[in-house]
Amino acid sequence: MKKGVCNTRIKKMRLEKGFSQDYMAMRMGIAQSNYAKMENGHHDLTVIKLVQIADIFNLNPTKLFEEIIFDYYLDDTLQLELLETTKKIDTDIK
Repeated sequence: MKKGVCNTRIKKMRLEKGFSQDYMAMRMGIAQSNYAKMENGHHDLTVIKLVQIADIFNLNPTKLFEEIIFDYYLDDTLQLELLETTKKIDTDIK
């Protein structure tokens, strides 16, 4: 199993939202140091923690899991090709 995919994706999404680790930790009711350990792969993420994170990101938990699975199974090149294809389809539909 690829280690750290889940943690890496969550960190990327957090940064895209402009959220700090302090903010995430406060919303989750944990210490910032524990959040950092979780994000850096030193503490395991539980399903409950993933649901909390999805809520903070204003995502359905299923969508968060899809994002993580997407990163797990596809390499960077394939992801970019898929994203470009999806964007083109979205543009063509509009």
